[in-house]
Amino acid sequence: MPQKKNDYICVFPDIDYHAELDELSVQGISPVMLAFVRERAAFEPAMENIFTLQDLEDNIRNGVLRYDDTRDDVLLQDIFHKIQIWGGEHGRYIYVQGPVFDWNDVGPCYRRLVAACLDEGRTADSLARKAKAMNVAMQLQERRLGLSFITKHVHFWTRVTRGENALPIFDDIMARGLKLRPKWEHLPIYWQGMEDKARSLGISIDALERQLFNYFRGIARQ
Repeated sequence: MPQKKNDYICVFPDIDYHAELDELSVQGISPVMLAFVRERAAFEPAMENIFTLQDLEDNIRNGVLRYDDTRDDVLLQDIFHKIQIWGGEHGRYIYVQGPVFDWNDVGPCYRRLVAACLDEGRTADSLARKAKAMNVAMQLQERRLGLSFITKHVHFWTRVTRGENALPIFDDIMARGLKLRPKWEHLPIYWQGMEDKARSLGISIDALERQLFNYFRGIARQ
């Protein structure tokens, strides 16, 4: 019998949780994604001294803090593309499917999502609705930017207001590992479950998410 939405909860594995933030289990930056940004979006991301995904992650985190101070649109676009690159080759869809990438079309929708993430008064449920609205806006433009990558953007931007407890990324690996479905209606369940679990363990959501992602990814590759 099919489960109803309210029947789902995060089912966490019994692993040795710890407070430290682990590095990603993969560190290579995709040259394919760099090429898509340069060729399909006609944008040159600032990649000086960025050699690994950890370098790129640190650069994005610093970038969102600078943007919160400057509201510089070139920096905003740089961050957008870097998050797509950081997320891996599935980030290519917005560059290769649908209309030619045009920041004049994507940028206004993205600014609304970013503004919501930077608003300290926003609840997780409110941000889930804003994230889905971004997805709908991209669909109306016949562009592909779905649940996984939009929550990657939300994750980085909510670090400004939530620090190490930024809202975690919800992709296929995390959803299936926690016995959820990678669907928009399960996003609030996931975010609440991760917050509750991190609090019960006395660790940050960032640390929890990274441990689970590396663990589930390792299982998937066996």
